[in-house]
Amino acid sequence: MKDRGAITLGNKGRRRKPLGPTGRRLRALIIGFAAVGCVAWSLAEMDEQTRFRQAQLDISRIEHAARLFRADYGRCPASVEELRDPPDRAQPYLEEVDDPWGNAYRLVCPARLDPGGVDVVSHGPDGSLAGDDNVKSL
Repeated sequence: MKDRGAITLGNKGRRRKPLGPTGRRLRALIIGFAAVGCVAWSLAEMDEQTRFRQAQLDISRIEHAARLFRADYGRCPASVEELRDPPDRAQPYLEEVDDPWGNAYRLVCPARLDPGGVDVVSHGPDGSLAGDDNVKSL
């Protein structure tokens, strides 16, 4: 005699139909695509983080080059281009440098908050100064 108040969970008493070779392949294919998608998304995210880190390193190099320029010439460089091709000097302070997204860095000298320093800005992935993804000197 069965207990009418009992609740059964799961598939007790029912038999699952076994997957055929096509079903197993389909399941493996779906799992494989999901894994590839997760890895691709993770790599894209790491690539973007690497670009931001590279921009921060470039900004440090540009700041250093601007300090050297200022010490030699007693004035601020007008732009990043002037650091690459300084007047009356055979050796550049800085090699060709664009931000990781292919845009030029923006140099403001003297700095807004520090008259002895420089502000360097990358416009970030969107290439717009108005965006909130800009990378700036500290």
